[in-house]
Amino acid sequence: MKNNESDVFSFLITNKDFRDWVLDPNDERSYYWKKWMNEHPEAINEVKKAREFIERMTFKKEQLSHEEENELLEKIIANKKPAFESKYSKRRKTLFAIDQWVRVAAILVICFMSAIFIESFFHEIQLEPVVVAVEWKTVENPKGIKSKVTLPDGTMVMLNSASEIRYPKVFSDSQRVVELKGEAFFEVVRNEHKPFIIHSERITTEVLGTSFNIKAYHFGEDQHIAVVSGRVKVSNTEGDTEILNPNEMGLIGSDNLIDKTSFDLKHITGWKDGIISFKRASFTDIQEQLSIWYDVDFEIEEGFKMENVYTGEFHNETLENVMEGIAYSSGFTYSISDNKVLINK
Repeated sequence: MKNNESDVFSFLITNKDFRDWVLDPNDERSYYWKKWMNEHPEAINEVKKAREFIERMTFKKEQLSHEEENELLEKIIANKKPAFESKYSKRRKTLFAIDQWVRVAAILVICFMSAIFIESFFHEIQLEPVVVAVEWKTVENPKGIKSKVTLPDGTMVMLNSASEIRYPKVFSDSQRVVELKGEAFFEVVRNEHKPFIIHSERITTEVLGTSFNIKAYHFGEDQHIAVVSGRVKVSNTEGDTEILNPNEMGLIGSDNLIDKTSFDLKHITGWKDGIISFKRASFTDIQEQLSIWYDVDFEIEEGFKMENVYTGEFHNETLENVMEGIAYSSGFTYSISDNKVLINK
């Protein structure tokens, strides 16, 4: 966000997306700029000024057409010409000079009157907020359920448990915008003219066509974007950005900074293939992942503490088998009753 009004005004009138919204509004553009104004209420007046300026610069409908200008010019000239033609060349030259000056004066009158008309017209404009209904679709998975979603452009999304994706039923002509809560793996159809933008908890991700994993659960401190193919631009809420290439991951911690690192493909994306992977996981990490995966709650006996961290993976295993493996290597006992896991010392 800019620090003063002139910077905001300059930012808006030079922003192609903003100009496109003013001159050719559609559902997607209106949604984006309405959301932008909600996030920057102090800039509303500058938005109105910028809209008026852009509309004024592209003003066409109220100007005189070329034919109308010629017609008005001929009427002015006709009224100014003398009632007779001289037979002498000297007088013809004089009349010709007068005729040229009349034409110049007529053009100046037309321009002056047009300028006054346009100025008065725009002073009377009352800018109304653009309200356009955007038809959105939401897919929400409860705990224990995963699903595959096909977006309007053909992009494939594997949506993890306890996750939600929201997208317009029809993408706009300029960009493809979706909203994500939780975790999903995207295989984005490439379109160099329509960037694909994902808004999640503390991350904005922009791509043209690629495959990557986003984890952005609201209850987790760490969120990430892991790129499998293509290139991805990642931004945090502070406006910091990073470009991620294949096999690179942007990790956003509690400090909201973007830390670029490498990643283990199976550990990060194995969930979509039925693989639960733990890598030096604390019991809190284990509890969180199993709760989402199997839709269970944990009840922990007072005084319990898992001293070590756990590393391992399970392929399409039942909750009982997973708990048996973790409990055996970590030295605790457990029991399962309905949708509750009881952990004992």
